[in-house]
Amino acid sequence: MVTLAEDLFLLACDEVTGRARIPTTYLDLGLGGALLLDLVLRDRLALVDEHVAVVAPAPTGDSLLDAALSAVADSAKWREPEYWVRHLAKYYSRGFTVSRGPRWMSSRRFRLRGYEE
Repeated sequence: MVTLAEDLFLLACDEVTGRARIPTTYLDLGLGGALLLDLVLRDRLALVDEHVAVVAPAPTGDSLLDAALSAVADSAKWREPEYWVRHLAKYYSRGFTVSRGPRWMSSRRFRLRGYEE
């Protein structure tokens, strides 16, 4: 299953060089927000009293989503979405670009464009 973070990464990066087409600060924040939203859409996180809460700690099967879910679950205090977007941007967007490099990008391009692999 393709995640929102993967789609954003593919759209934001040049398909030949793999370099970001937008400032990396913006891309990092976008990836942080996409990771958070992916977890909400998979019913792992929810907004409770304006704070992000884990509602289902079961793994998703995606290493980066699982790491992000663990970070939220292991937090000693409840935090607002803005904190988690920035936290995930800082710690997980770099892992995203490393774990899903140029070879991964080329294998996913057709799916993003609406073609079947």
